[in-house]
Amino acid sequence: MGNAIFRDLFQKVYQAQQLSSSPLVRSDEYLFTFSPIQDEVGSFTTNESGIFMKEQACFRTTYPSNLVNPLAAPYQNLIGLFSFEPVRYVQIMQKFVDEILELQVSNEDIFVIAPDIEAVQKELQQLDVGLISIPKDRLYCNLPIEGTHYYVKFCIRYHEGLVTIMNYVLVDYHGKSLVKLDSVFFPRRMEMIQEGVASIYETRVWKSRYKRMFQETNSHSLTHFILSQSEALTELLSAVGDAGHKKQAYVVKKLARELFVEMDLAGLSFELFIDVFPELSPFLHPMYQQYQLTVENALMRIRRSKKVISAEYALNTWGLPLKLFQKWIDPELELEQPKENFAYYRDWSRNQYANPLESYR
Repeated sequence: MGNAIFRDLFQKVYQAQQLSSSPLVRSDEYLFTFSPIQDEVGSFTTNESGIFMKEQACFRTTYPSNLVNPLAAPYQNLIGLFSFEPVRYVQIMQKFVDEILELQVSNEDIFVIAPDIEAVQKELQQLDVGLISIPKDRLYCNLPIEGTHYYVKFCIRYHEGLVTIMNYVLVDYHGKSLVKLDSVFFPRRMEMIQEGVASIYETRVWKSRYKRMFQETNSHSLTHFILSQSEALTELLSAVGDAGHKKQAYVVKKLARELFVEMDLAGLSFELFIDVFPELSPFLHPMYQQYQLTVENALMRIRRSKKVISAEYALNTWGLPLKLFQKWIDPELELEQPKENFAYYRDWSRNQYANPLESYR
């Protein structure tokens, strides 16, 4: 369906006023814009009337979650919907159900995850959709705005799991039916459901590259990671320019290094990867050569050393990633594993929509 169609639909349904997108690369305390609300926080003190909408390119680090989570991606185009004045929040949500979600899915597949606050539960029961109540502290939202804020999550039951499509935030909630609203809509997840595919990188836009990369990896999780990391590299390189060692450029270099490590662990040829992503070749080729040299030198130093070298020393002194130390030096080294407590798994046999596992926070 695409961002543009969703954007137009939100504008039509809510008569929403369009806010300008923020730059992806920032010059304040943050390196990148990671949420549509980031530059709109001050507007919540204005009480300006109307519904506002913002389409925003966002980046936030997801590694290593994007190694295992079929919905994770470091770079995404998101849509934010805001009310800077108190509104009857259940009416806003009813429009979302009736005029947006029900165009895409059956009403019986729509679920709302909400805090176990009696007044909130009573309001949301009016929506006539599935309602899942969980402890309110798990839905606390940490906004840089005075007051207490709670998520209300709209999900779609998909292959017996729950896919969060829209995060609403009740801003400065005081137990009343009128609140200010923040929200984020995830277009890519909606497209995944519309097309009936298993993950966000198996839609038509990505299908060809996904298929080619999967032929090399024989792993859906690794293929998802490579595509998500490569997309982020492509978009950030366009915004940042050549990678280096400072600020945003360092983040780009870190993304590339994470990609190299996982390809090395899987025994995936860099040349085969470049065949699928030729546009990244001018940037990644010299970086990969330097990465290989760093790893080879570190391994040589460790193997020639007369004293025992720790993984932390090898990382901090010679730049050898911990995962490669574990693979080639110390298989017994224990590393922290990414959490796998999702409300939606690509392996549908693990899904349980009535008792979602994701620790919402």
